[in-house]
Order: sequence, then structure tokens, then C-alpha cells
Amino acid sequence: MPTTMRSLVIACAMVAGATTGMAETATPWSEGYNSRARLIAGTVTKPGGPMRTIAGVEIVMADGWKTITKVFVLVIVLDLVYQFITGGPVLVRQSIILAILLAVIPYLFLRGIVTRIARIFRGHA
Repeated sequence: MPTTMRSLVIACAMVAGATTGMAETATPWSEGYNSRARLIAGTVTKPGGPMRTIAGVEIVMADGWKTITKVFVLVIVLDLVYQFITGGPVLVRQSIILAILLAVIPYLFLRGIVTRIARIFRGHA
């Protein structure tokens, strides 16, 4: 079940101390190849305070992209922590390239091979 921006909007409203009235509006889904997205906006009114508008983007991705995103972000974070600990300059572009080389390319390559092997064994089982 995908995490929605609606939960984030409600959490932000609670953190901001909103206790009354919340109106929400969302655009229609914009479909992509492996994802869909829409804009969400809401208003929050504090007791005795001004009305605030909170906006966000809700993105739903296919399962494979969810997995690859987690690994991609993990590689970037680990590399940035390593760069910080070693005392050298922190190079974000280098971390992104490293994440592509160590996470995305092997995942796409191995996923195809493993899927083919699994089909062979399922067909014979």
C-alpha cells in the first residue's frame, strides 16, 4: 500500500497545531509509464489564527521502482557518510554516479536474469 501525501499533510497540520477545519483538493492522476502523480492541496485553520495552505505531490510508483529507489537512496547516504567521516570534500555528484553504478545497473541486469531462470524452473516444476 503506497504512502500518500494526504498522511503527510495531516501530520504537518497536527505538528503545526491545527485543531479545526481541513479542506483538501487533489488534481486528477497524471499517468506515466511506471508511475502516476497528482497535486494535493489543503487548508488548515488554527483556533484564533490565520488559515494556512499546505500543498504536496503524491507519487505512486510500480513495485520495482520502489525497491530500486530504496537501494539507490541507501547507497547515496552511505557514500555521503563515508565522505564526511574520511574528512575529504563531500561530493554529491560522485555519490549519485556511484549509486547508479552500484544499485541501478546491477538491479536491472540481475532482475532480468533471475526472472528468466525462475520461469524455467517454474515451467519444469
